[in-house]
Amino acid sequence: GAVTAGYGWLKQAGGATAAVPMGSLAKHLRPKLEDFPRTHAFLTPDADETARWKSVFGGNAIGICWRSGKSGGHRSIQYAPLEAWGEFLRAMPGTPVCVQYDATSDEIEKLGELSGKTVVVPGGIDQKQELDRACALMSALDAVVSAPTAVSWLSAGAGVPTYKLQRDAGWTSFGCSHEPFAPAAHCIVPDAVDDWAGSFEKTLAALRSQFD
Repeated sequence: GAVTAGYGWLKQAGGATAAVPMGSLAKHLRPKLEDFPRTHAFLTPDADETARWKSVFGGNAIGICWRSGKSGGHRSIQYAPLEAWGEFLRAMPGTPVCVQYDATSDEIEKLGELSGKTVVVPGGIDQKQELDRACALMSALDAVVSAPTAVSWLSAGAGVPTYKLQRDAGWTSFGCSHEPFAPAAHCIVPDAVDDWAGSFEKTLAALRSQFD
């Protein structure tokens, strides 16, 4: 295919003798599942910022993210409807905390009506632009339940137990029940495609096991 990368900026940085596409590194460094490290965290948040968020949320705080910031076409069918989320939140242990980075007031209001719970919306932070603070926010949570979005990778990267709701088995897990690149992300795969009720039941069972 056509070369789309430009390396002219390297001259100002001192130059380089070789270059390799970043996406090809796994082929050489992680050729087998056994080659993936089993550490459950590779992001270290600011301790003071994490403590501040913990004081805001209290105990048993569970982050929720129900969709990506982009939708339409094939992407939209990857996310459970808000009605299914509402039923899940009603039965979910703990306090729901919104980590949906572009949540609308209509969505928050609807989730509250459907679940009968108040969804905590963190204030004073832009999760898309302030990634360090977003990482600290995630670290202050006891768990995160997320659609397959960047949120699930950020929370799992910080070592937070993350339950990734998938429409079907995704390729990034390489057939595992977790994400090898971020082992704290547990892949919740339904027994049948689009069985969101079944996926949420599995998630509830995992959360109850975690909090018991």
